[in-house]
Amino acid sequence: ARRTEMSAAMTLLRLFRPALLVLALLPAGAMTHQPTSAT
Repeated sequence: ARRTEMSAAMTLLRLFRPALLVLALLPAGAMTHQPTSAT
């Protein structure tokens, strides 16, 4: 196992974790702001 690959994987996780959280929160916020669109 290469340390560079491990560090790269950790960096990607650190970058994607907040991105995934934002992507997950954006639709939720849009739904709360537009309750009429939700059935």
